[in-house]
Amino acid sequence: GQDCTDRLQEALDLCNRLEQAEVTELTRLEALGKTPNDYFLHTIKGMKRGELESALLQLPLDKALDLLRRAQLCISNAPAASPELLARSVVALVRLHHGRLSSGGGEHLGLVRGLRSGCKRALQAESDRVGFNL
Repeated sequence: GQDCTDRLQEALDLCNRLEQAEVTELTRLEALGKTPNDYFLHTIKGMKRGELESALLQLPLDKALDLLRRAQLCISNAPAASPELLARSVVALVRLHHGRLSSGGGEHLGLVRGLRSGCKRALQAESDRVGFNL
């Protein structure tokens, strides 16, 4: 529960710090073969489904917005890694924070709309890929 929430928040904080960091710090991360998005995906993939759902429920709105922005970055990469996991997380957070997201102004609505189209595109691409490989 709380441990997973802490891990998720720490991953989001680290990703944000790394994207704002000096080039030398980014180079160290890239030398390990990881981007901030890779690290974020690795963190959420390492959680059991129930743990992730619990962690999402416990996230405050500011961290939920960070996660939605990070998910949008991950989904916009072609091809998106783990589109089902990202879409499930996005849907859970949008349902949970729907009132605050819809009253939060154009920025939040733009984020949700972008996630909607990005998730649809990524899930369709994954469906096509899986269907083709059967």
